[in-house]
Amino acid sequence: MLLERDLQKSFLAWSLSHAIDALGRRQHAVLGQLKLKPIQMSLLLRAGRKGKVRFDDFRRDTGLPIHAISRAASRLKARGLGTVKNFGSDKRRRRFHIGEKGRKLLGVIETKTAESVMRDIGVGSQHSKRYFEFTVHLWNLTRFLPEEGCGNELYFFPTEIDVDDWESDGFDGDPLRFLVEPLWAKRGVSD
Repeated sequence: MLLERDLQKSFLAWSLSHAIDALGRRQHAVLGQLKLKPIQMSLLLRAGRKGKVRFDDFRRDTGLPIHAISRAASRLKARGLGTVKNFGSDKRRRRFHIGEKGRKLLGVIETKTAESVMRDIGVGSQHSKRYFEFTVHLWNLTRFLPEEGCGNELYFFPTEIDVDDWESDGFDGDPLRFLVEPLWAKRGVSD
């Protein structure tokens, strides 16, 4: 029994490492083309979802030192992607506000990364079954993860699905599949 548990943990660790490495390499390649560092992407992403990100919150979520965060924000500001503002009476308390140019660049990064991943999984269209299966599994994975600093109150979070409610309503299947099947039908994708 112990061996089986160790094997399951090893498989989980390997699967996570593989997914993070594969997806991360795609994003890093896009960032390299656009001459951005991962810390700058993280600032843009968090500010893009909420309009602004406080350096203290960013440090708490990432564990990065304030000087690295300040330098990354200053470089984004120098490129015209946002502004850095003080808040409160303490000038050391700052936040990064994303600008319109920053929002557009964030959209480009996310789109190019998604296109690269789609090529990797052999998907040429958003109307394919393979695309929906990959998206469903990815979305399902996010249901178990905490919302962290990139969440956005304007979007529906996967963790808001209460499986118990689905079962009490008489639905005994996978709630995620129930949500996706109408999309498949709308796009003419069959099982």
